[in-house]
Amino acid sequence: AVLQRLATRARDITLADFAAASLFDEDGLVERFLFDGVHEGLAHDLGPLPSGRGLLGQLPVLGRPLRLDDLTDHPAFSGWPDGHPAMGPFIGMPIQSGDTTIGSLYVTRGPTGRPFTELDELSTAFLSIQAAQQINIVAARERTARLSLLEERENIARALHDGTLQ
Repeated sequence: AVLQRLATRARDITLADFAAASLFDEDGLVERFLFDGVHEGLAHDLGPLPSGRGLLGQLPVLGRPLRLDDLTDHPAFSGWPDGHPAMGPFIGMPIQSGDTTIGSLYVTRGPTGRPFTELDELSTAFLSIQAAQQINIVAARERTARLSLLEERENIARALHDGTLQ
């Protein structure tokens, strides 16, 4: 839910045609990818979601924003599947927790769209900071819930062993 809201908000704020937010696994590959601006039917037709090997894989390595007037000019750009909407201007913004890039926020426009500005970049940076805070809160709640479950299991096991569970 956090990532979906992030993509939608980024698209609204920057007037982008498309937006996406991702979380990375320990190897820097995309673990979750949510988008806004591409309808579900087209997304389904495009096949598997990006894994973070081409241009999208640059953000966990760089750990800094990447603003391009045309993403297809970047050396790491590796193309799209058939039917993918054409895109040009691009901002990729890392989502960082401490010194670790845990995800990215991406906004893009069609190939004839106006380039993104410094203000657009600052806006996505602000959103990525908010997202990192929310992601960390959700992760902390999940850890707390797992610990509570483990404690409950230990209590049940202890009660079974002691014969006090009826």
